[in-house]
Amino acid sequence: MTDTRVKTEKSPIRSGARFLAGHPRSSSSAVVLSAAVIGVGYQLVVMAAGVAVVAGASWWLLDKPTFDRFAGRLLRAWWRRWLVYQRQWVRIAFACNLVTTDHRGESLVPALLRVRSTWVWDTLTIRMAKGQQPEDFEHVLERLTNAYKARAGNIRQIRPGRIALDLQRREPFDEMVVPLPELGEQASAVDLGRLEIGRDEYGRPLTLDLLRRDLHVLFGGATGAGKGSWLWTLLRTLAPLVKAGHVRLWVVDPKGGQEFGAGRAMFHAFADNARDGLTLVDTYVKTLDARKLDLGRAGIRTATPSVETPLDVLVIDELSAMTAYGDKDIIRAFEPLISTALTQFRSVGGRVVGATQEPTKDVIPMRGLFPTKIALRLDQASYVDMCLGEGARDMGAFADKIPAYLPGVAYVKQDGRREPLRSRAPYNTDADILQLRDDLTHCGLHRTQFGRHFLRRPELPQHPVHRGHRRIDPPHRPVHAFAPCHHLYPFATTAPPCSASASRRRVNATCARCAWSSMSANRRASTMSSSRNATRLKSWSSSSTNRASTSSRVTAAEAGPTRLSACSIATPHHPFLFSLAISETPPAPTQAEP
Repeated sequence: MTDTRVKTEKSPIRSGARFLAGHPRSSSSAVVLSAAVIGVGYQLVVMAAGVAVVAGASWWLLDKPTFDRFAGRLLRAWWRRWLVYQRQWVRIAFACNLVTTDHRGESLVPALLRVRSTWVWDTLTIRMAKGQQPEDFEHVLERLTNAYKARAGNIRQIRPGRIALDLQRREPFDEMVVPLPELGEQASAVDLGRLEIGRDEYGRPLTLDLLRRDLHVLFGGATGAGKGSWLWTLLRTLAPLVKAGHVRLWVVDPKGGQEFGAGRAMFHAFADNARDGLTLVDTYVKTLDARKLDLGRAGIRTATPSVETPLDVLVIDELSAMTAYGDKDIIRAFEPLISTALTQFRSVGGRVVGATQEPTKDVIPMRGLFPTKIALRLDQASYVDMCLGEGARDMGAFADKIPAYLPGVAYVKQDGRREPLRSRAPYNTDADILQLRDDLTHCGLHRTQFGRHFLRRPELPQHPVHRGHRRIDPPHRPVHAFAPCHHLYPFATTAPPCSASASRRRVNATCARCAWSSMSANRRASTMSSSRNATRLKSWSSSSTNRASTSSRVTAAEAGPTRLSACSIATPHHPFLFSLAISETPPAPTQAEP
């Protein structure tokens, strides 16, 4: 049957109405400009346009990120739509075999409806022609990407009949150098509300606010994506506060300490396996529960980070090892503890930082309790919304498209900001980590595996030392075996030092009170034979007022058949700490001692 109707669908009136309805911003701008020319004259319109151009250029020069966020992206989207994409769309669609025909033999071309532009990505909204499906565009994705000279491309379906073609136009981190933050000296110079941990895609410092906004942070990223760079940079910015005692670091590294083992001496508590990590988290929760009760009874609603109420930061690497892939008893006990830490300790100074490779709900059930989420390179597109929240990928967070040669690049979704921000953290070398550790432990106090606190290895003499009429020979191969002091560290999980057997060549790093009480009566009498050593040991065992002393004393005493060398260090927070070194095979004295 022959169609005798007039082809009114292609009449100028209908085509013009369809254009006006499909391009409201361009149409309204043209109408307003025409009305202004008719109403006030073209001279005044030209002057107003010149003022607007000068104001916009000044804004762009003074603050490019805010200009791009509020005005630049709209202008760029309009410009690139008409001069880049729309002008070539029909020719490129035909070259990529995306043009079909209907039963009349007429060509059906996919329609370019809208262009949305960010600093890195352009998103083209396309209405597919009749009979097409998203797979047709996925098959020619590389050809479309190369046709528009983009770095990378992506196809996703928005709704039935419409798809989004995402094209990456630039990569700002190819040439941008992200500097490593300098190690601060003064705690007063560090602002917990603006901790700089990297740079965003505009070159601005990326900051975290651990006081109000970024209370808990979740990192999601595949192996080698750069999670360690973000975590170590955060610890580096907190270094002056850690040194001053205003921040304490509780670190769990279930991978045997491969990531954080090098810095264990700078942590308040450290666990290198899942079971010890459970004990650490349990102690963390009990500590903050006790502080919560004390502050509540004192009528204090919010604690200020200080020596008395430090900011306790719990860092858990490979969080999934504690929530999904560990022993069942550990998982059952860990989930209520970490949920308590995420929900109840905001005002008392509790912060949680976690990292995982698989940010799904069944692996990380409490992921919704993290207000700030950072997605590094992910293995699957579905992981992006799981990590950053629903709709994050539609807003331009293509974490699954981050290339492997750009570790540390991530999309940051902060509470109160709708669009994810593309950012990068600086790379921390092993030398940088050792420098950070040495900077925090230069005073001599070290902390290692959870429940075990020890001091820096004392500098023992290599040659005989003459003190008065006594000759003290250097010990041979000193053996250090450290154990906790229970009345100083009640959370220790090992046996008290007084129960250790000295015959097994073990030396206890504990307070003088426990060391003195653990000696037998004969050994005390032998040690008290030296009046100088007796005075020193009595002062350490009985006095608790020597908190301001920071001097180091090195004494030597001969107790029975074993030569003893003791190095004692007193600090304001640990007035009784000292360590002992017993020689494994002490050399025979060369001369009799008077």
